[in-house]
Amino acid sequence: MAESESKAPEADAPKPKTSAVIDLTVDFLEAVFGLEPDIIHCPRKNRSPGDLQVLLQTVEVKRQGIDPETYDRTFLEVFVDTTMRRKPSHHDGLRRTASYLGMGMADLAKSAYWDHREGGRPKLARVGSLSHVEASLASIAGSAFTIYVNPDPAKTWLYCYSRDFLLDAARKLVVDGAMRRGMGKANPDAFAVLAPISPARWRRVEGAWHYHGSHPRLEQKDVEARIKQGLLADDGGGGGRR
Repeated sequence: MAESESKAPEADAPKPKTSAVIDLTVDFLEAVFGLEPDIIHCPRKNRSPGDLQVLLQTVEVKRQGIDPETYDRTFLEVFVDTTMRRKPSHHDGLRRTASYLGMGMADLAKSAYWDHREGGRPKLARVGSLSHVEASLASIAGSAFTIYVNPDPAKTWLYCYSRDFLLDAARKLVVDGAMRRGMGKANPDAFAVLAPISPARWRRVEGAWHYHGSHPRLEQKDVEARIKQGLLADDGGGGGRR
């Protein structure tokens, strides 16, 4: 079982969201799709899976140093081991993570991962039955789309992922033993995968969004039509795999 050498933004977890990241996403949705999302303030307090509300759907926003000219993967956190903190709300996190991935909890517990915490050559280990886990995929599973944003004015990039695209990519990588713990600058207790970069991506230059996608079968207008259709769909308010 070999570890891949795929590159992601410094193998770094998404940074805290800022108003700039949210504002860029709002601008993108308005300019490209003609939609006016509402900002969900304090998502956790308001029990929302996402940061923006578009009619009946929510959109999760993540800040990351994405750049398709430099990195061929996106850092995707799957869960965080919080056993030492034993936060009550995390007691069923491993079960919920397995549910989001469409796996049995026993299968997730048996999954292999590469442990990078000690530096040097990573060690192969098994997840095991962790008693407390923060289910990092909850916001992705609960939102129609997840948008990664690099707000750097010199290289402002935005990747748009559907819920199924990210969850399916995460599941495949976990099953293949490609999950990693404590890589790069990430939380040493974070388990993550390096997901493929989205074929639906845009770059903002001088205030305008330019499509730089690479979908093998769909043209720009088709990609944008599918995303807009997904944002306007009524599927019970951003449900998905639970």
